[in-house]
Amino acid sequence: MDSKHYEQLHPHLLPFANKIARDSHEANDLIQEAWLRSMKHSYIFELELPKQRAWFFKTMKRMLIDERRKHSREQNGWAVDDGSSAEELFSDYSKVEVSLMMTSLPEDLYDLVYKTYWLGMSSLEIARLQEIPASTIRSKIKKALVLLQKTM
Repeated sequence: MDSKHYEQLHPHLLPFANKIARDSHEANDLIQEAWLRSMKHSYIFELELPKQRAWFFKTMKRMLIDERRKHSREQNGWAVDDGSSAEELFSDYSKVEVSLMMTSLPEDLYDLVYKTYWLGMSSLEIARLQEIPASTIRSKIKKALVLLQKTM
């Protein structure tokens, strides 16, 4: 993981990162973050150069997708089918009324909505507790919100 590796890879990584990110600053950030991740996996530098490039390309693409999804979630909040957030969905009701409506949910969905909106837990925190992916938690919360919307 010396400067020789960096000098060999950088001319290949920069055009790819610029192409997928469409922003030079974001492209440089992708390269830097991928390089940091590669340091945790020293076996990568024992591979042939094409395989090293492939690892970096795949890693940068996945990081960009993850970042864009995260940004989208932050911009949109917890979106329900009509685009409204849970806060908007609950805004016309008291906590008591929402609690009563939540009783119509299956127990697992009730639990997720309770942990998310009453306890303020993130999907990642809940996922760690239940030992399942955070994306599954988010999907189930969206399903619960759709069901609640139908109840309302």
